[in-house]
Amino acid sequence: MTQPRRPAAYGRVDSGSDAVSRAARQGTIADLARRNGWPEPMIYLDQDQPEHCADAAALVELAAAVTAGRHSAVLLVGTGAIHGCPAHLLQGLLRDCSRQGITVDFLLSAGS
Repeated sequence: MTQPRRPAAYGRVDSGSDAVSRAARQGTIADLARRNGWPEPMIYLDQDQPEHCADAAALVELAAAVTAGRHSAVLLVGTGAIHGCPAHLLQGLLRDCSRQGITVDFLLSAGS
């Protein structure tokens, strides 16, 4: 894979996370991307809500950005990026990435 020029990363944070926890998660994602040879990605984070998976605003925003051609690659970070989000939205994102030839990668992080 060639190095993406405009990567994006998607992950989820625990419900009730404060600004410090969200910033730490963003730092972890940026570090993971760097260690895997990616430039710093635009990070999209949603909040996990186990009782319902309604909070997917960042995933919807990422899908729109992919459709608009604003990203050249997508990094899904942590099991919550796949297991914790609405399946139809993730399927749509992956379909759009495939149609546009956008690389998608998946990474686990400590505590994901």
